[in-house]
Amino acid sequence: MTIMYNTIIMKIIRIYKNVLVILFLVLLVSLSEAFGQKENIIIDIDFPGGNIIVEDDDNVSTLYYDITGDTILIRPDLRDTEGNWFYWYFRVTGAASRTLYFQFPRGSFISAFGPAIISDNNQSWKWLYDDVQDNFNSFSYTFGPDENQVRFSSTIPYLQADFDNYISLYKHNPYLSTGLLNTSEKGRSIEKVYIQHPESNPKFKVLITARHHAGESIASYVLEGFLSSILDQDNSPLSPNRPNSPGSSLSWLQENVEFLIIPFMDKDGVEDGDQGKNRRPHDHNRDYSGESIYNSVASLRDKVAAWGEGKLKVALDLHCPWIRGEWNEHIYFVGSGKEEIAREQKKYVDILLSRHSGELTIKPDKSILEYGKAWNVGIPPGQGLSFSRWASEIEGISFSSTVEVPFSINNGQKITPQNARLFGRDLADALSVYLQGF
Repeated sequence: MTIMYNTIIMKIIRIYKNVLVILFLVLLVSLSEAFGQKENIIIDIDFPGGNIIVEDDDNVSTLYYDITGDTILIRPDLRDTEGNWFYWYFRVTGAASRTLYFQFPRGSFISAFGPAIISDNNQSWKWLYDDVQDNFNSFSYTFGPDENQVRFSSTIPYLQADFDNYISLYKHNPYLSTGLLNTSEKGRSIEKVYIQHPESNPKFKVLITARHHAGESIASYVLEGFLSSILDQDNSPLSPNRPNSPGSSLSWLQENVEFLIIPFMDKDGVEDGDQGKNRRPHDHNRDYSGESIYNSVASLRDKVAAWGEGKLKVALDLHCPWIRGEWNEHIYFVGSGKEEIAREQKKYVDILLSRHSGELTIKPDKSILEYGKAWNVGIPPGQGLSFSRWASEIEGISFSSTVEVPFSINNGQKITPQNARLFGRDLADALSVYLQGF
């Protein structure tokens, strides 16, 4: 009997041990998967426009960072930027079903509606938050169970691929032609775009530039709207049946005006993910005096000298300001220090105020930052001329101006690619009415 009991007890012990072993193995696998998941989270910037530094003991900029914790300290890579600036753009892979916390311990670099995001589940860029946020230096994100990749950016990016996709829509348009202005310092093509009637001699010429500061990407969506309003008035998504539709005025532009457009003045900065603003020894928008050090600026100055033919009347340079605060949260024009130029600026802006039909509002009392107010107090000695200052000296010019369009918030409104494009259309409409006054 004792032997039988002993045998039963031994069997029970063996079963118990096996259960313990199985439970231990299950626990080990679970822990392994959990730690493996954390080890597999990667932050990278290995794509055009990428920019971020993940803080660690070395603080070294690299393309890929392995992440194990849930709280990540990050900062923009300033590279050759003098002082501080705020552009950043990175990708997170392998964080499905996790919540990560991103903090900027060295400054406030988040715009009014948080970061712009795009993911496996959301194929177009959107702002993370619907409401204006008071927190400027951190955000969190909960990844969906099937969200393997999500990109985050300080603004809605716009890169070479975006422009290529856009301009391909008009490759058969008879009013459009493209060419090479020059190659960049790193060998990239710097495009020039012409819009002109193929069979008529233009009465006027207009020069439009964008991205003198690489990170100011919303300016490119405004430029798209400007171009589309002229190239495709009937079929463009920018031409809904809206009150005060300016179609006839835009038709006049096709027939009477030749445009020269440079979409990316700082092509290398755009593709490399640089700040662009305050680049050492000076940025592209301070390269218009003396001998230009950037190929794009040098070529544009040479080109305009021959191309203008005394017909160049208007030069506009599209920009974005700082991310938050006074004179950073509404659309405005930078007033000229030359009285005659300032007078024509006001005439144009008054037309824009009376006719604009897009979603983004323009406040009359803040539509022009007059010379001598806020930051618009002239260029310190030795910093070089800006595009608009240089263009204001061109013989026959009526007016030149920098146009500032915010990164994310305009008079409380959320900036999107579409409403930025509609503002570009309004710029073109006002330009047509303005030029017809000559």
